[in-house]
Amino acid sequence: MKMPLTQAPSSLLQSARRYPGVERLYHVAYYHAARVGYQDIVSRSLHDFKDGCEPQAARWIALAAPRVCKDLNFEIIVRALRAGELKASPNIPLDRLCMAIAGGSGAAYEPERVEKGRGVRALTSLGGRLARQKELDGVYRFDASGLAGAVKVLLVDDIATTGATLEAISRAITQALPGAVITCFVLARVEAQLQNRHINPDYFLRGEQADPAQCGARMSLRDPAEPSEFLSDRKS
Repeated sequence: MKMPLTQAPSSLLQSARRYPGVERLYHVAYYHAARVGYQDIVSRSLHDFKDGCEPQAARWIALAAPRVCKDLNFEIIVRALRAGELKASPNIPLDRLCMAIAGGSGAAYEPERVEKGRGVRALTSLGGRLARQKELDGVYRFDASGLAGAVKVLLVDDIATTGATLEAISRAITQALPGAVITCFVLARVEAQLQNRHINPDYFLRGEQADPAQCGARMSLRDPAEPSEFLSDRKS
């Protein structure tokens, strides 16, 4: 029997890969880049989240925030910056996600603590991990004023591709605050071999549909999808 769309999930997925400076990376889905003209609905809805399209953005927030609040332990929340940001600009979907996590956990959302010293190119144009690491080398700064000891930091992003951004921000945090314990949470991690069988794609399609003109006509009820249960306990 399928779970209700509004029911909070019971656990997070954990990445087996370790990232320097990061205690652990958690996520709720796998992201698959478009190949051979087709991309699964869950992955497409992540683009709609980034663009602020509804109902996809609100549903990702409703899906992720309760899970993070229930399973993770943290005191402050910060987020990754977009390519064009030197400081966090307000009211993007990632801010909404972080504010929902803050509201449900009692932790403080403090996006102003993360800054860039210079602009960077869009990482999607740079290819592999080494090129991304080079582009981000020394870019991030972290304001540790008022913080001391082993403060628990939750670093939030939407999609982790190579992990270069998470590593660069984590490095800036530990340089400014050596005792910090950093946990990363992303909506999805790039993984070609694992599928989103634990999420029912209908979750992102039911009810009011996003305006195709606003969402780049990405979503289609005719897209094929393997049958699955919404947030079942079975992991891919």
